[in-house]
Amino acid sequence: MKKKKNNKLSFLDSLENDPLKYYKFSNKINTLSKGFKKIKISFLANFTIELIEPFIKVELVKRNLNPEIYFAPYDQIEQEVYNVNSKIYQKRNDVIVLAIRLENLLSELFTDLIYNDRKFKKKISEIKKRIFNLIKQIRNKNTLSKIIFFNFNYIEKDLQSFTSTSTNTNLDSLVEEINSYLISLTRKFNSFYIFDFKKVSQNFGLNNFFDKKLFLLSRMPFSLESQLELSKSLSRYINAILVVPKKCLVIDADNTIWGGIIGEDGLDGIKLDEDFPGNIYKSFHRFLLTLRRKGVLLALASKNNKKDVLEVFKKHDDCLLNEKHFSALEINWNDKATNIKKIASDLNIGMDSIVFFDDNPAERELIKSKLPEVNVIDVLNNPLYFEEQLQDSEYFDHVLITEDDLKRPSMYAAEKKREFFLKKSLNIDDYL
Repeated sequence: MKKKKNNKLSFLDSLENDPLKYYKFSNKINTLSKGFKKIKISFLANFTIELIEPFIKVELVKRNLNPEIYFAPYDQIEQEVYNVNSKIYQKRNDVIVLAIRLENLLSELFTDLIYNDRKFKKKISEIKKRIFNLIKQIRNKNTLSKIIFFNFNYIEKDLQSFTSTSTNTNLDSLVEEINSYLISLTRKFNSFYIFDFKKVSQNFGLNNFFDKKLFLLSRMPFSLESQLELSKSLSRYINAILVVPKKCLVIDADNTIWGGIIGEDGLDGIKLDEDFPGNIYKSFHRFLLTLRRKGVLLALASKNNKKDVLEVFKKHDDCLLNEKHFSALEINWNDKATNIKKIASDLNIGMDSIVFFDDNPAERELIKSKLPEVNVIDVLNNPLYFEEQLQDSEYFDHVLITEDDLKRPSMYAAEKKREFFLKKSLNIDDYL
């Protein structure tokens, strides 16, 4: 994650993935997070989730959030939710997190349910009803908090083994059906979000995620390393809910959206095709277009002859980007600070809404110096990691994609056309 450097938190850069360092530095959090945005978070779980406290505190502070965390007693979810005097209702909570292990709900799974289709479907129906009533109760008593619900993934050893592919009542179908139901609830309840625990645990590896000994000792089912991984993902998700994503990505052209320098290598000499390494840049085009579809405005700031760059957009067979995909184009020999100011003015957005992505470290340092409000990504000198760096920057994290998000790039494009016609029109009647 690349955020603006905060000197008093510079020690966090040395944490790496060492749980012991997280424990050590979590004790310093209260003295270092003053001035950050204060947030209150309540956790309700049917396992010992409070063991993640040092990890999630540090990860939230990394994102300039100052957390006050309440952990409800172990496996007391209903008791907390239906108690009108519960701490989750006494003071406003910014976020209420519900983390329910499927395994705890289905202790009889392999002894009975998994081999009895009727009982299996009945149990699924009961779980759905239970979840609905929990969310309904919280929302009735607390209309302001964001509610985050962990989706489901069975992380203990699958005792069904090979028989899972020859029966309708298998774990995959169970997880899929309940998770689909959770998604449907996001359309019924305001400020209700699904944290993709399934993806987190699968990406980390189920064999590494579950710790049987730790679970039997403490009722914490996740290994120490997976607790840290979970905290990173959950903190990022909470931040994405609370913080508005950046609006505009300003990128370079040469050695950024194609390999080489167009003014020297020419149209046929730049690296941009279906073969390595040209396919790295073509893949980056696809990623940028995906960002645009989410509502991110793309802008180009390139020191080049405009004719050369536009020729790539118009004539290069493997160039997926074209002029219409950019809400602003500044292709000239001005310094990039001047061009970014022009882009911000043309798009009518603040400097802090802009993310700058350029392979040249000198250009990045210029923007940091001249325009400190602009968010600058320290780009690695390897295009293979361009997509990963943009994703990991967290600047464009979206939890929900709205209709306005989807329409934003086309709205700016339409505005550019109106301005063009206004400049060409002799009078207002011609323009209209």
